Amino acid sequence: MDRMMPIDLERVVLRKRIGGFDQNQVLDLLNQVAQEWETLHRELRSAGDENARLKTAVHDYQAREDTLRDALLLAQRVADETRLQARKEADAILSDARRKAADDLHELCLATDRLREERERFEASFRNLLEGHLRSLRSHSLEVVDGELLEAI
Repeated sequence: MDRMMPIDLERVVLRKRIGGFDQNQVLDLLNQVAQEWETLHRELRSAGDENARLKTAVHDYQAREDTLRDALLLAQRVADETRLQARKEADAILSDARRKAADDLHELCLATDRLREERERFEASFRNLLEGHLRSLRSHSLEVVDGELLEAI
């Protein structure tokens, strides 16, 4: 059966009989209108149910979207904080390494200075020893007899 439209009701021509319209024709028309009304009412209820279901689904998706957005924001915040903390730790490690390198360089300079001083003392002491031996050798007259070094009296 084709669906009844409002224009169909406007175009209905009811036959007139004695005492009014043809009762059978009016009853058929009312029956068609009642059936169409019932069909429309069912469709409206079904559409309302589907609308409610879709609204619930949209609400659920919006809640999920909000949860995901919050999770992404939290993850971004944690990543930023982790990156900042890592940068601070790296700066502290680098600063500590530079300080230790400076301390080690200072210690190395001190050790180098001490070694230089020790070498200079050793050289001076050795020079004095050699000079003493030379003076001693010069103060004695020596002679070589038969290949032997003899001290002359």
